Order: sequence, then structure tokens, then C-alpha cells
Amino acid sequence: MGRGNRSWIPCLATFLLVFGLTENGWAQARRSASAVVQGRVVDRAGAAVRGARVRLYRGTYEDTFYSYALVAAGETVTKADGSFSFSVPADQYTLQLATPRDQVAPWVAEPVSLRLAPGETTHPEIVARSGGLWGIVVAEAGSNKPLAQARVSIRELAGISNVMSATSGADGVAWIRLPPGEYEIQSVQCAGYAYDGQRRTVTLDEGDTPRVALLLTPNVRGVVRDPAGLPVAGARVRIVGAGREEATSDEQGRFEIVWDRQCQFRDALTFCLVAQHEPRNLAATMVIGRDATALDVKLQAYPTLTGRLTDASGRGLAGAWAYATLRVPNWGDTPLSEEIAVTGADGRFEIRAMPATGPCTLHTSAEAHGSKDTAVPVKTAGGLSFDVGTVTLPPANLSVSGRVLDSRGNPVANAMICGWGEGQPLKLNAETDAQGRFTLGRVCAGMVNLLVDVNVGDGRYLQVQTLVNAGAAGLQITVRDLYRQWSKEQSLIN
Repeated sequence: MGRGNRSWIPCLATFLLVFGLTENGWAQARRSASAVVQGRVVDRAGAAVRGARVRLYRGTYEDTFYSYALVAAGETVTKADGSFSFSVPADQYTLQLATPRDQVAPWVAEPVSLRLAPGETTHPEIVARSGGLWGIVVAEAGSNKPLAQARVSIRELAGISNVMSATSGADGVAWIRLPPGEYEIQSVQCAGYAYDGQRRTVTLDEGDTPRVALLLTPNVRGVVRDPAGLPVAGARVRIVGAGREEATSDEQGRFEIVWDRQCQFRDALTFCLVAQHEPRNLAATMVIGRDATALDVKLQAYPTLTGRLTDASGRGLAGAWAYATLRVPNWGDTPLSEEIAVTGADGRFEIRAMPATGPCTLHTSAEAHGSKDTAVPVKTAGGLSFDVGTVTLPPANLSVSGRVLDSRGNPVANAMICGWGEGQPLKLNAETDAQGRFTLGRVCAGMVNLLVDVNVGDGRYLQVQTLVNAGAAGLQITVRDLYRQWSKEQSLIN
């Protein structure tokens, strides 16, 4: 190599010097962006509290809904003089006393909020106190047997606060120390049991040690048997009105359903259990009370429900839908399964293990066609079929069109239009364009109910419901402000 080839050496030296200075500047910037927390934990008399666990949380917005959450940023234990320290990046933080999981806290304290600037050193003081000690007794309803490992979640009634929790011991008691205030039990989780969700609250003062008893109802357990009394494996079991939980019986016919008694029908007194075993066409229904826990379910043989769906010309409709509902006491028409039968190429379908213990209805529909409900007089008949014959669905070859206007005659954009009616398709939806125009296609002949709804912001909705003839065009539909209409009616009443 010639001497000229070494001209890169001064450039490299310059680069390293600049890079070193820059890197040093970056390091200094990082150090200056950090902040120091030097605090103390003292009791109400000002004496140092030694060995207290202090946890630092950073406030952040996270997840899909951009919700605010506290994320642990550090934890330490106070020294003999009650002091503690953290070195963290400048940000917003919250200081709290921490307790090891599933232990009773020896102290409680109000959280301390911090807003740390770059290079700042702050000296917060956490005042520890004994607070109140709440004992939550968790037991099995009926037997009062203590339930261990039940996790009780508690929230403060005043303002927005984090959910606190405690776990019951072998004696069924979950202890939690809390600052003075009002609290309520939010939920209780215990394997094999369900909490009734009734509201329990307590007001705690300094030094209080109240107790509250919670009775948990065991999940619904039982055995599914065939007509000969032998256990049935693979039977599907669910409780109408008790949520969407479903269980499948094991090799011994045993099942267990998680019954959430906090569901929307929590005030109901009776429910209906439905059990089905489709391969053998066995099914059963039985009315149970809220306190039902151990059940013996005996299946009976029921026929397979069959039929054929056709269009107006008699051609079989492939890919059409069919499902059955059972009239259940106190609950009305109830789907017997989450699954829907789909017709084959010839339009035929079958629904197995349909417990015809009450009035049944067959619901059918198809793409580009209407729907039809048919009463089914099914009787118990081991291994036989019950054919409902041919069900003809009307064509959905019409439309409804027009414009949506407000009370001043202005077009309303982005208004949602939902349609329904006897024999109409199950899904009829449309949306207005910028000029308020809409077309609701694939409508069957007959009358159609229209619900027009639009959110205009600030909690206000424009809405109207009307009845029109299928095939109508050039409609002008005026929506009204629901809040203003309600206010006007209230004024007239007053």
C-alpha cells in the first residue's frame, strides 16, 4: 500500500473523537433525565417504621382501549431510620406500601403521587397507620363449610381506586387491612363455587375489626344417564337463563356447570336444565331452583327432526339455516343449541336430540330469501324421525329506498337503518350516505318495520320507527331528537 492509502486515519480519529463526545453527551442526557426519590416511612407519631415494603408505580396508558394503569417500577424495604430511595426516569409515579401476596399487611397508608422532573430529587413522607382490619368469612351455602383459597376482590366506594384482594385461609377467613373509609366486595372467586353477587359494604374506622359472612353456592354438578340408567358420556348440558356456560359429561356421565348467579336473570327463582346426546338421539329437560347443586339427569329417546327447504319453484335451497326452540316455563322460546343446522345440496336438514317436552318451533331462513317459523308437534319416539315436510321460503327480491332528514329538512348522513317483519330475512341493514339516501335491499313482499337511528354526539340520538310496504321508493323519513322529545313530554305532563 502507498502512503496515500493511509489518509483515512485522520478521518477515523475525528469520527471516534466526535462519537465519543456525542456518546458522552448522550450518557449525560440520560443521567440528567433521571430523578431521585429519597423518602421516609413514619407512623402517626412521627417515629420511623423499619422494614416496611415500599412499591413505586408508574402511571401509563396501555392496551387497545388506551386505559390508564399503574405499572410497578420498583420495590424496596425501609432502613432502620425509615428511609428508602429510588432512582428512576422522570415521569409520573405513585408510592404505596406493599404487602407480600396472601399476607395481612401490618400497616396501611394513603398513596403518594409524584411528578418527577429531570434531575429532580424529592423527599416524600409516607405516614403508616394501623387502619381497619376487615375479616371476610367465606363458606359453602347450606353446610357452612369454610372455603379456603377463595379470592375476594374489594374496591373503595369513594372515587376511582385500584381493586384490592385477599385470599381466605384454611379457616375460610380472608383478612385485609384498609385505611379508614367505605368499601364493598366486588367479586369472589373460588374453584367449584359461585358468588351470588349481592352487595356487601363496610365502613372502617381506625382500629375496627368487623367481619362479614359470604355464602358461596356450589356449581351445579350431576350425572347424565340413559333410559336404562347407565351413565352417558359426551352429553351436552346447559342451564337456560344462567349464561352461556355449557358442560359435557365425562366417561362416568358426570358434569359440572359454572353458574354465574350474577347474570342478568339473577332475580329469577326457577331455571331449566337442558341435556342432549345427539349421536343416540337422547335428551331431557328439567326445572331447577337457584339452590340446585346435585342433579340426576335421565335422558329419553326423541326423534330426529327432518325437513326440506325450497324456494317458490320447489328447488332445494342449499346452505340454508334451521334451528329449533323449546317453550320453557318462565323463559319463553329458547334455542336448544348454540349450533345451527345447515341444509345440504338438496335443501334437506336434520336436528337431532330435540327434547319435545313442550311446544317447539322450527325457525328457517336462507340467503336472498325470507324466514319462516313452523310449529312442531314432536312426540317421544325412540329412534324414529319426524319429518316436517317441505318448507317454502319467499324470495327477497324487493327493496325499500328513500332519504332520512332531520326536523329542519336537512339530510342525515351515517344513519343506521334496521328492518324486520313477519317472513322477512333475519338481517336487514342499511346506512345513509352523505345526502341521507339509503336502499334496503333483499326485502320480501309484505310489511317492513324500519328503525332509523343516528348518534349525533354529546349523548344525543336522532331516531324514529315506521312501518312501510316492501318495494316502497322515494320515502322521506324524519328523525327526531329523543332527548328534546322527552323533555317536551315532561313539560306537558308537569
